[in-house]
Amino acid sequence: QHFGANPHNYAQFGLPGHEGVDLRAPSGTPIMCVADGVVYRVNLEADKHNYGIHVRVKHAEGYLTTYAHLQEAFVQEDEVVTAGTVLGLADNTGNSFGSHLHLTLKKEGAKVGDWPNGIIDPTPFLLPLMGWQLPAGPYLEGWVLSPSISVSGELAQANDDITLRITADDNILIPAATIMGVIGHSQQGFTKVKVARAAVGLLTVSLPTKPAPLPPNNILMYTGWAQEEQLNIIGRRGIVNTPYGIAIRAASDNQSHVLGLARRGCTVSILGRAENSYLPVKVRRIDLRGPINPPQPLPDLPLASIDQLPDNVIWGWVAKKHLTRQGFEATISHYGASVRSKP
Repeated sequence: QHFGANPHNYAQFGLPGHEGVDLRAPSGTPIMCVADGVVYRVNLEADKHNYGIHVRVKHAEGYLTTYAHLQEAFVQEDEVVTAGTVLGLADNTGNSFGSHLHLTLKKEGAKVGDWPNGIIDPTPFLLPLMGWQLPAGPYLEGWVLSPSISVSGELAQANDDITLRITADDNILIPAATIMGVIGHSQQGFTKVKVARAAVGLLTVSLPTKPAPLPPNNILMYTGWAQEEQLNIIGRRGIVNTPYGIAIRAASDNQSHVLGLARRGCTVSILGRAENSYLPVKVRRIDLRGPINPPQPLPDLPLASIDQLPDNVIWGWVAKKHLTRQGFEATISHYGASVRSKP
């Protein structure tokens, strides 16, 4: 999570959003102090604080840092530390889902917006360490959901695996932590960006002149709809001809559910006649990039117990404010929603 993210989750703590930054750190990773200072608090009880096991350090000029969700702490209160001192090991103690380092930065007397207790954004201090610079081109331009990126000046970083929307039918996955350029201001919740083609796996690929052989029967296939003009059609086969692949949809219109993104140069089997400029096709699973979203039939309701759910259904909890409910079904908001193991 970046600084200020998910304000709805942090209002219960009197905060306008996430009060720091989360940095990926597998369990057991050494966590080092960012600057010289003195340890002023160490919490060793994993279940007595939202931060779990954590260390707090006071630095020059009134700066304070907190290192949270540790597996164990190696320092004691009043201990003098220097930049690079190992304070402890990363983990996910406290209110945490998955091993990471939560870093909070405060400055005594600071008052930024609605942030209490001198909390300030650590991101500008981290950017030089994180090596933020625009990767070399060539680039691919498109739109991403504004909340899905962390922006600093003319650069942005993907907070997670996100979708770059090029046109209504052309989308591609941007891997988490990818650095991209910001082209314009946010509009209706989207920001226009440019991303290095190499970062999304779009190196120059020459189109094959002949379709690939028919796959054997034991190969996993998906059936959907593809835009006719985005295929080089040879008999009952088609070769994806766009530079970034094509969306395979659940129905023959550009508003229907996207099953996956078929890569440039792959071969699809054509199953019938075109409808609304879309052809029914079958594509190999290994030719789809990014997340695969096949529509799954809902179980018959009501169920006697959750034990009756099919094996491919995950049981969990979602905040009601993210759902538009219709009977036993609900639509998730376009920002998505976290599915949690408990409410």
